[in-house]
Amino acid sequence: MKPIREIFRYTSGLQKYMWAIAVLSVVTALLSFASPFIIKFATDWVAEIIAGKTSFDWNQLGVYALLLLGSTIVQSVISDVSGYIGDQLSIRTRHQLSTAYYKHLLALPQHYYDNEISGKIINRLSRAITDVTSFLQFFSNNLLQMMLTTLLTLVVMAVYGWQLAVVMALLIPANLYLTARTSTKWQRLEKEKNGHFDTASGRFAEVIGQIRLVKSFIAEPREYKLFDREVKQMIGLTAEQSRYWHTMNFMRNVVFGALQSLSIVVIFYLAGHGKLTVGDIAMLIILIQ
Repeated sequence: MKPIREIFRYTSGLQKYMWAIAVLSVVTALLSFASPFIIKFATDWVAEIIAGKTSFDWNQLGVYALLLLGSTIVQSVISDVSGYIGDQLSIRTRHQLSTAYYKHLLALPQHYYDNEISGKIINRLSRAITDVTSFLQFFSNNLLQMMLTTLLTLVVMAVYGWQLAVVMALLIPANLYLTARTSTKWQRLEKEKNGHFDTASGRFAEVIGQIRLVKSFIAEPREYKLFDREVKQMIGLTAEQSRYWHTMNFMRNVVFGALQSLSIVVIFYLAGHGKLTVGDIAMLIILIQ
């Protein structure tokens, strides 16, 4: 959480974009419930027709269709506007971080560069800025809305059955635990991989920039071996990293699948005891997907 707080603190000058995204994310999260509820009411209407309690009406069907279309269009417009603002936040953050980093590098003494490979400096700049801007873009376009939608989904499910809300709530700690376990080892391997990448690409940039000097000392074979060794180290680390990530992802999918299956069991249990209508079943199944 501390790195996230630091990111928002450092980009405090862009608060107007963050507030706009936050407001639009709330609206989008609320609108995401429109379609499930419309389908619920439409399903209950069809069930009443089949039971002979009411008659089919084209006007009623048209209303449901227009409501579905309208909610989809409005949600799409707001989501795209939020995404546009998120993209603006991302590029402005990139500008702010890039200029600050560049200003810092220009202020460093000469002896700092005597001990650093220029390619490493460039890679660190690019990686840090890309990571921060990618996080802000993901947070604004996906994460905030997903968190709000999850919270509202739990509230809706609690209204229809506390058992269902409890089962779905278990997804949150399960996801946090598995993600934390995955992240710790994955980041360690990523750090090692980045070290080899910085060395390889840094030497590459130095050699190309001073190719005449390299050739004059007949250093091509040595530089090639160094480059090849560093890249091969990355291959081994990537294989271990990928194997671990996909193993943990399989476990995550198994846990999520088990909890979703249990949620469906709870839904039909509640329906079997007369606590849910057919429309309720349809809506709740849509929400847990």
